[in-house]
Amino acid sequence: IEVSVVILIFGEYNTDLISLLYLYGHGCSVSAMFIFIWWGYSCILSRSWLILSTVFCSVIFIQVVSVMVFMGASSFPPTLQFFGEVVVAVISLLSQDFVLILSAVIILFGGSLLGLMVLGLVINSLLDSNGVIVSGINGLLVYVIYFMFIGLLMFMVV
Repeated sequence: IEVSVVILIFGEYNTDLISLLYLYGHGCSVSAMFIFIWWGYSCILSRSWLILSTVFCSVIFIQVVSVMVFMGASSFPPTLQFFGEVVVAVISLLSQDFVLILSAVIILFGGSLLGLMVLGLVINSLLDSNGVIVSGINGLLVYVIYFMFIGLLMFMVV
């Protein structure tokens, strides 16, 4: 939310659409990430991140979906969030305001640490051959695929 506020306040007329697209992309990717984490919690009945990463590595399809979800939440290119964060970086550097530059750096680099941490656990657990067999993933897959499709559609339209 802070990123789009900075774009709206310090931006120009043509950056307003980017801030709204950033909000939309952020909402879709983070919603998919939290639904994915919630599904893992409900399957294993534990909040251990290590056990959760084992669940995410149980089936190859879930591995691919988890990597895509956490990369999207961490603003890897070519997501909508990435372009919004590039605009915020340019706007904050052009304003030459030290407080704005410092807060933009903290928001941009600190905001994706949770997604990167879970992504690292998932990728490290990909080499582990002992997995947890999980059933009943239809609801999760519908949500994740829906949010990824909508995000991809918005990226292609813009």
